[in-house]
Amino acid sequence: MELDRAALAHLAELACLKLSPEEEVALQEDLNRLLGFFERLRELNLQEPPPGEQQGRLRPDLPEPSLNPEEVLRSAPSTHEGYFQVPRTLEES
Repeated sequence: MELDRAALAHLAELACLKLSPEEEVALQEDLNRLLGFFERLRELNLQEPPPGEQQGRLRPDLPEPSLNPEEVLRSAPSTHEGYFQVPRTLEES
C-alpha cells in the first residue's frame, strides 16, 4: 500500500497541518516507509512459534527470602500500624 498525494493532503487537512511542498514530499516518503514496515509485519506467521523456541517451559516457582518488613517500612515517608500510609485517592461515599 502506498500513500498518494491525495491521501496525504487529506491526512494533513484532518491534522490541521499546513505543509510546504518540501515537507509534503518528506512526510509522504516517511509515511510510505512506515506503511512498508507494517506490510512486512503482515507477512509474519504469528500462529507458529519461531524455530527452536520451546513452548511451556517455565522456571520453577520456588520461595525465596523476601525483604525485612520493618526495614522496608523504615524507608517509607509515612506508615501507620505496620502499613505504608499514602494520601487518600478515593472519597468515601
